[in-house]
Amino acid sequence: MSEITTKEIKGLRVTLADYKKMLSQEQEKVKTKRKDLEFQEQCKVFEWVKYNKVKYPELSLLFAIPNGEYRNKITAAKLQLSGVKSGVFDMFLPVPRGYSHGLWIELKIKPNKPTKAQLAWQLDMTLHNYMAIFCYSADEVISQIISYLDYPAIL
Repeated sequence: MSEITTKEIKGLRVTLADYKKMLSQEQEKVKTKRKDLEFQEQCKVFEWVKYNKVKYPELSLLFAIPNGEYRNKITAAKLQLSGVKSGVFDMFLPVPRGYSHGLWIELKIKPNKPTKAQLAWQLDMTLHNYMAIFCYSADEVISQIISYLDYPAIL
């Protein structure tokens, strides 16, 4: 085999196509791990919500939007036809505070960054007097929710 089509990994010669496949599989494992971490962090938020509804009754209105999961092409097409939109944030608290009608929260795990669709959603929501924020941990989400709820409603 030529140097262009093979690569040596730990003393083994593999084709470039096999190497790319192995690399892709490793990248998918990392993405899956980040998704699992994001899921765990979001579960922590809702666990906190469960125990803090007495102090903040509005927390009972917080809900999650299961929008970011991987789906096969047929399911994705069906969901799109039914109104599912890319870029919609992970959680929404439909409670007005200050001049904001509600709080949209997108939870990310570093090094993940907002997508173009998420940035567009944030801009649209901001233009319509909603607060839309990106958070990188359950603790940050909780801190932001407390700050938001502690602010007086003006609307």
